[in-house]
Amino acid sequence: MSLRLIFLFTALPLVEIYLLIRIGNAIGYLFAALLVVGTGVVGALLARREGLSVWRRMKEKFQEGQLPAEELIDGVILLLSGAFLLTPGIVTDVIGLAGLIPFFRRGVRGYGRRWFKREWDTKRESYIDVENRERD
Repeated sequence: MSLRLIFLFTALPLVEIYLLIRIGNAIGYLFAALLVVGTGVVGALLARREGLSVWRRMKEKFQEGQLPAEELIDGVILLLSGAFLLTPGIVTDVIGLAGLIPFFRRGVRGYGRRWFKREWDTKRESYIDVENRERD
């Protein structure tokens, strides 16, 4: 996990700076800055729209007496997408915009379910092993 954090806080900003310089050289620095600001504004508007849609679906599930599990996961993905969109840069904007696409969110939910199940099964097996060793 620490390698991922090192990448997130060091390598990603370096990649962002490199891309911004390259894009600035190609299309001009003013247009590069407008691109970053524009994706942030458009992303914020899209995040708001998608967030309201998820909120409506959550309310419907609650009214039907169901747990809105998928909607809660969508809400977390939208929150993270919004954070990526607020972070200046090209890579973070692409990640943030991808999180606003319902098709992409379904894929992330599926991956998250598989990851959680794998982690749960691993933790449960290690817990059972410790419990059995104590009895022996």
